[in-house]
Amino acid sequence: MEDSRGKERPPVVAGMFYPDSPDVLRNDITRYVSHADTALRTEAFGIIVPHAGYIYSAPVAAYAYKAVSAIAYDTAVIIGRSHHAAFHGAALDNASAYRTPLGASAIDDEIYAFLKTRDFIVSHQAAHREEHAIEVQIPFLQVTHPALRVVSLLLGTEETDIVKTVGGHIADLVMTLHTKRILIVCSTDLSHYHDYKTAQHIDDACRKALIRGDIAELERGFSNGEFEACGSAAVMTLLIAAARAGAKKTTVLDARSSGDTAGDKSRVVGYLSAVVGKS
Repeated sequence: MEDSRGKERPPVVAGMFYPDSPDVLRNDITRYVSHADTALRTEAFGIIVPHAGYIYSAPVAAYAYKAVSAIAYDTAVIIGRSHHAAFHGAALDNASAYRTPLGASAIDDEIYAFLKTRDFIVSHQAAHREEHAIEVQIPFLQVTHPALRVVSLLLGTEETDIVKTVGGHIADLVMTLHTKRILIVCSTDLSHYHDYKTAQHIDDACRKALIRGDIAELERGFSNGEFEACGSAAVMTLLIAAARAGAKKTTVLDARSSGDTAGDKSRVVGYLSAVVGKS
C-alpha cells in the first residue's frame, strides 16, 4: 500500500451526517455534551461511541465525550470497521491531517509510524476516502479536546487472529508510549433496522455482556448473531487492547436507538456510549 504521507483528508459527510456550518456544528456539539446527564469524569483507556447522523446518534455519543472531557489527552486513536472498502487486515490513513468544518486535526506522526510497522497494519488512504465512521468522531474531539492529534485505523475484517493481533498492537502502543495520554475511540453502531422492541432486546444483551467484560462471550455473541454491531471488530480490538493494558472495566453511560432520538420506531438503529478503563 502507500508509503508516502498524503495531503489533508477533507470532510466527505459534512452537510449530510453533521452540519457543514462551523458555528452550527460547534453549537450543536456543545449542546449535546451539556445535555448529557452523566457525572462521571474519568481518564479512560478508551470509549465506545456511535457513528450515525448527528440527529440520530450524537445525543448518545456525547455521554462518553463528556466523561473524558476533563482529561488532557495528547492523541486519539480512532478505530472503526470499513463500510465501503474491502481489504485484509487494518488500514491507517496516511493523510497529514483530518479536516472538518471546525478546522484540521493533525495526525500524530509518532503513533502513525509505530503502528505502520506492525503485522496486519498497512497504510491505505483509499480505504478511508469515503468512510464516515472515523470522520463523525473528529468534530466531537475538536470541541472537547481542541489541541488533540488523531490517528485513524480501519479494520477490513472480523477475523479473530487479526483482531487479536491488532488489539495487541494497540496495547503495546499505549504501554510503550506511556508518556503520552492516548485515548482509544471505538466507533460503532449496534443493531440495524429491527423494530424498536426487537432492537432493545438485542442491544440490551450486548450492553450486559459489555458490562460483564467477558471477551469470549462477546466474540461468540457477535459471531452467532446474538449481538449486532457494524463495528464489532473495532469493539473487540478495543477490549482486547484494554484487557492487556489492565483496563478491564466497561461502564455504559447511555444506550438508546434512533427510535428514541429521532422518533421513528418501526425500523431503528441501536447506539451505545461507554467508557473502558481500570475503574
